[in-house]
Amino acid sequence: MLNRLTSRVDGVRTRLSLVVLVSTLLACDSTHPTFTEAELGGGGSGGGGGGCAPVVNVVRPVDGPPGTVVWLEGLNLARRGDPELRIVFGGLEADLIVVISHDVEQLGVIVPDGIPDGATVPVTVEHSCGSWTLENAFTDAAEISCGAQPFSFSLTPSEGPVGTVVTVSGINLVGSDGVVAAWLGLTPVEILTVSAEEVAFVAPAGPPLGERQLLRLETCAGTLLAQGAFLYVP
Repeated sequence: MLNRLTSRVDGVRTRLSLVVLVSTLLACDSTHPTFTEAELGGGGSGGGGGGCAPVVNVVRPVDGPPGTVVWLEGLNLARRGDPELRIVFGGLEADLIVVISHDVEQLGVIVPDGIPDGATVPVTVEHSCGSWTLENAFTDAAEISCGAQPFSFSLTPSEGPVGTVVTVSGINLVGSDGVVAAWLGLTPVEILTVSAEEVAFVAPAGPPLGERQLLRLETCAGTLLAQGAFLYVP
């Protein structure tokens, strides 16, 4: 019981830290607006009109305590300036922290307090064009079963030409399944080595010169985002 209470307190601390982190990332590089509202407009069910209804394909991680940052992936997950956007975990509304419109749309949300201990609940995305519910999508737990969510401390070097070997240093950079995927901007990278503290990859061809690119690294426990992490130079 004590461990569970500690986990819930830590979840609140994590929530505050992540809101500050996302706010800092948003302010880092106004020339590369990766964190944007989606402008578009499926084990789940829903509907709506005009082909703009949301579809939720993935919820990651699938378990954890209140305060866990969860990423939803799918299509039409948000609409610009829509006051009706809501993300609901078993009847409880979650806080939205970021919307990404890339090759796959993602919403970053914070698991709300109030889910019964050990309960598995559906996750619903609602907005003015429709709704989508993914059943049995998230389970309340004292900790994330796949491991803790990834965080980065540094990326070296922070600039270079195509083919540069880049090293991400941090914690929890691989989940319990050992699988890691990463992108610079929209381009997937070739990963060379993986450990919990370091991931090395090759900067791929594709992103334009002179523009800092978002680093996105995904494990089964969650997604790491570092805006403006790498600059392509000749």
